Amino acid sequence: MTNLRHLTGFFASGLLAFAVDAGVLAMGTAVFGLDPLVARVGSIGMAMLVAWQCHRRWTFAVESPATLAEFGRFVVTA
Repeated sequence: MTNLRHLTGFFASGLLAFAVDAGVLAMGTAVFGLDPLVARVGSIGMAMLVAWQCHRRWTFAVESPATLAEFGRFVVTA
């Protein structure tokens, strides 16, 4: 059952991060009139934050407090 939890958490985290990436990109270009490249930088950043937090909670069920160093390692490996 643990493998199913990991797999489900992995796919749900990726799906949500993708939705945030697409939504922030669309909003940045359509609503705020940003250049697509500038909006893309922001959308990737937001998606990475969402993916990191979702993976912590859903994929790996980490209970310790999140740290900036942990996020840095996530960014480097993502």
